Amino acid sequence: MGTAALMALVYTILSIDPAGSRTIRTPISIFSCMALSAGFLLFEGRSKAPFLPKDMWHSPPLPACAAIIALSSAASYASVFASFFMRDVMGCRPITVGLAFLPSSIGTAAVSLVLTEKLTTRFGIKNSLLLSLATSFVGLLLLADVRARGNLVTDVVPAIALLGIGCGSAYNQTLLAATNKAAAIGPGFASALIGSSAVVGGTLGLAVFGTVSAMYRNSVATTDAPIIAAVMAEYRVVFLVAAAAVILAMVVAATSLRSSSPATND
Repeated sequence: MGTAALMALVYTILSIDPAGSRTIRTPISIFSCMALSAGFLLFEGRSKAPFLPKDMWHSPPLPACAAIIALSSAASYASVFASFFMRDVMGCRPITVGLAFLPSSIGTAAVSLVLTEKLTTRFGIKNSLLLSLATSFVGLLLLADVRARGNLVTDVVPAIALLGIGCGSAYNQTLLAATNKAAAIGPGFASALIGSSAVVGGTLGLAVFGTVSAMYRNSVATTDAPIIAAVMAEYRVVFLVAAAAVILAMVVAATSLRSSSPATND
């Protein structure tokens, strides 16, 4: 039932007409999402063995970590639109677009294997997580500032690398924060919750970005703006919305996680 509610929510977002016309699909999907969500919560409240343990809500870092990872995962899916930007605006070939993501993958792996543990040990989970989120935020701002005639190597590749490294490191640090205080419900459940939250956040993020992109494209199409300027503005809005999601994740992390030195205390 929870999965069905999520599917209904995604369909609701995607069913919004970019032109602003009213259709019966949107209110029906909203009602379905609300009904399924209410049914899931009602079942969970009455079940003797709920899918989401009640102790989870008494462990403040856990819901906060789920929200952080959902928001950062949603923001990471802006990289999909970065590939569209390289193809549609910069005219890159598919092989060039793929190679542009290679430094991000290598950098994420290197940072996760070498620097994440050292940063967490030295500065604590909260501070290192904020640093990772700030890194991805800078990457998104750089993507939003890329021009149509920008240089792929110096403008786009570093921005994608910062986004990937920041979100990848944030996942590891959030997972550590969630499992570190999960004695009551077990680290296995905490790890599963973080993984599920990443999938849910990415799915919703992609749906929101696609809808925002379509709506902005439709609004610009009614003006006399040049096509290339309209397309660039469309992608810029997506990157800024993703940056806003990262800011929200940073606010949740700053207000919900306790400052800790080594990873053993959070």
